[in-house]
Amino acid sequence: MNKDNLVSCDDLAGSKKYRFFKPINKGAFYELDIEKIQEDQKYDGYYVYETNRTDLSVKEVINLYSKQWQIESNFKTLKGKLSLRPMYLSTWNHIVGYICLCFISLVFLNYIIYILNSKLGLTGKSKITEHKVINVIKEVKEIEVFVNKQKIETIQVYNDELQESWQTYQILLELLTKEKVT
Repeated sequence: MNKDNLVSCDDLAGSKKYRFFKPINKGAFYELDIEKIQEDQKYDGYYVYETNRTDLSVKEVINLYSKQWQIESNFKTLKGKLSLRPMYLSTWNHIVGYICLCFISLVFLNYIIYILNSKLGLTGKSKITEHKVINVIKEVKEIEVFVNKQKIETIQVYNDELQESWQTYQILLELLTKEKVT
């Protein structure tokens, strides 16, 4: 916004607040539309739930919508950290198998995180997260040196950047070796 309280077309592009501006000077600049802002404020604090499920009660719809963030979070994990990507597989069974494998990985990852946090009583910033577990898998490396089929040394690949991952690994290792996770 410049000193005259105007916003250029380029600055407004892609903004979610575009509907609160009105064009002036043939659309080259925009200014705040106070009437639209006041109209929108009337609905602050209200939620709109839309569904085609006529068999559900209002309470059930609200409950389902409250879990929407979990579904979105799981898809984000599937697509990001677990790399569910378009694959060029030759048969429908291969595609279904790939998606099934990614889903099982997601369930297993979330189960491990749940068990670890509940057994360790971790909360807040100290909780084990998907990000921390994925980093342990990606970053924690050990090299085992064998001579005549005998392990003589284990070298941990470690530097300051990997410190948090190694600390998380030690916590996981300690818990998993101390207790049988059920």
